[in-house]
Amino acid sequence: MILQQSLAASTLNTYRRAWVLLHQYFSDTLHLPDTLPVSVAHTVSFLSFLHLRGLAPATILTYLSAIGYVHKLSLLPDPTNNFLIQSTISGLQRMSPRFDSRLPITVPILLQLIDALPHVFSSMFDRVLLRACILVAFFGFFRLGELTTTPLGHTSLQLDQVQILDSQIQISICNFKHHHAGPPIVLTLHALPGSLLCPKQALLSYLSLRGHSDGCLFLSNSLHPLTKIQFSSLFKGGSLFYQSQPYII
Repeated sequence: MILQQSLAASTLNTYRRAWVLLHQYFSDTLHLPDTLPVSVAHTVSFLSFLHLRGLAPATILTYLSAIGYVHKLSLLPDPTNNFLIQSTISGLQRMSPRFDSRLPITVPILLQLIDALPHVFSSMFDRVLLRACILVAFFGFFRLGELTTTPLGHTSLQLDQVQILDSQIQISICNFKHHHAGPPIVLTLHALPGSLLCPKQALLSYLSLRGHSDGCLFLSNSLHPLTKIQFSSLFKGGSLFYQSQPYII
């Protein structure tokens, strides 16, 4: 139990998926039990199996980390720390180059996206929610998964972590990627009086509709925690109105 706490819940879930696929590979393809330790040869062939299934090199590398993690946890030789494995990964990356076609959001683009919201959404709640969520993510350098929930029950930013002061917003972050212990980190988002991009005004407008009940900061119009899929759908609608080019916050 203590060792499990060394990994984020999302990482543990990903590692479990890796072992489900490994078991499937041994059972259906090799017709062998997936006993430890896994040999270097079987690890290389498993990587090829994942590649043929269409998995991205980054995903394959994560699944490889799962194999290494379990072997280290079991005090067994790590088959992933091998020249053949590293060469295979390099080959997969060269065979499947992937480029992110999304553009980063700049302040001028952000201004036009926010300005477009009233023309896209008839629901005032959706407009106010998306504006607040985008501006908090942009000025707070948040990852989308830190502001929204997932079907696996990942807990997002809570209302009681947010303090709105005269000229700024303070957000206390206790857990985030690669930081699961120690004192919280306090992020400060400064108000921009008179600006359409003021995160404080956007958050106040949103909270006037959401209310101040405990729980996740960002809720959908059904007052359930906002999911990553819901946010992505709303954001896509706003960005498509501005231009057909997808963006990344």
